[in-house]
Amino acid sequence: MKAYTDVLINKVEGGHKWWRPDPDMPLMHYEAKHVSDNIYIMWMETRAMRRRCAYPCVIVEDGDVMVFKPSKSIGAGAENAAMLKRWALLVTPQNIETEWIVGEVDKDVFGERYKKAQNGTLFGENTEEASEDTEEVSE
Repeated sequence: MKAYTDVLINKVEGGHKWWRPDPDMPLMHYEAKHVSDNIYIMWMETRAMRRRCAYPCVIVEDGDVMVFKPSKSIGAGAENAAMLKRWALLVTPQNIETEWIVGEVDKDVFGERYKKAQNGTLFGENTEEASEDTEEVSE
């Protein structure tokens, strides 16, 4: 199963050409909040398999959390496929600049938030923390 989508932020200007090597790209971590809807997303971008890829990690939509689970179990595979399908409907390289407020996230902070999302405590009982987290994106 494909676990990645098209790169959203780190696009190569003019597209990739076969005669021009794609420059190196470090692993980058991002979060974004939708401009008008109550949607929060997290993803990573890097260069893998000779192409630039975005790896969706978390979608929080009106309090419902979808998390990409790095597991090979059948149940996790079905959930991951559903998450990637939803991601493709919400986020595209074309609308990331117009419909989303994007922020770069430190690797350690991203890891903590991803673990909280997996445990179901990302925006759980502490709604004050949730509003602080989403305000950071807009700064």
